[in-house]
Amino acid sequence: MKGLELSKKYYKAFGEPMLERDFADILPHCAVGLCGEGSECLGYDDDISSDHDFEPGFCIFIPDDTDERTIFKLERAYAKLPAEFEGFKREKLSPVGGNRHGVIKAGDFFEKYVGSRDGKLSLYGWATIDASFLLTATNGEIFRDDGGEFSAVRAYLSDMPRDAWLKRLAGNLIMAKQAGQYNYMRCVSHGEGGAAQLAVIEFVKNAVSAIFLLNHK
Repeated sequence: MKGLELSKKYYKAFGEPMLERDFADILPHCAVGLCGEGSECLGYDDDISSDHDFEPGFCIFIPDDTDERTIFKLERAYAKLPAEFEGFKREKLSPVGGNRHGVIKAGDFFEKYVGSRDGKLSLYGWATIDASFLLTATNGEIFRDDGGEFSAVRAYLSDMPRDAWLKRLAGNLIMAKQAGQYNYMRCVSHGEGGAAQLAVIEFVKNAVSAIFLLNHK
């Protein structure tokens, strides 16, 4: 079973009833789903990748101004959900934070991956941020977001401004040309097989990055 499917089934079976029953007042301001780090958030997980950080868990993204008492009650309620589901056991939550699943402040999530608590980026930020961070902040699936604020930030981060898009695309094409059309043949001419392979790798990396940009991914 894929991690995203497992997460959604677990949420529907236990998470949603718990939230609707005990946290109806805050639920309209939260977002629930599975996104962030992990191959399961991309649908790339398999039997091999399930050997670590694979569990029936989900994320509860809460507003930054949520009071500490509510956070404590929500964390305790999440921790009390069934420890096993569909033959998979849940990971133990770290008391010092840094968990992939469970209760997470929305601002903490976006600050970790894109450097700002509201998820907004300057034009320079768009042009320089590593694409993997944008992917991590927008992957997976949000199962519920009544207020829509969390999903709105993800939608914003999925739509790169044209000026930044052109700058990044030009950079990738220039580097691909330098590595593939120039450096590679120079290295071959010098009999430097290892260096030639490094040039090929650099060409492929930049060419593939350009393909992703052309497909607006």
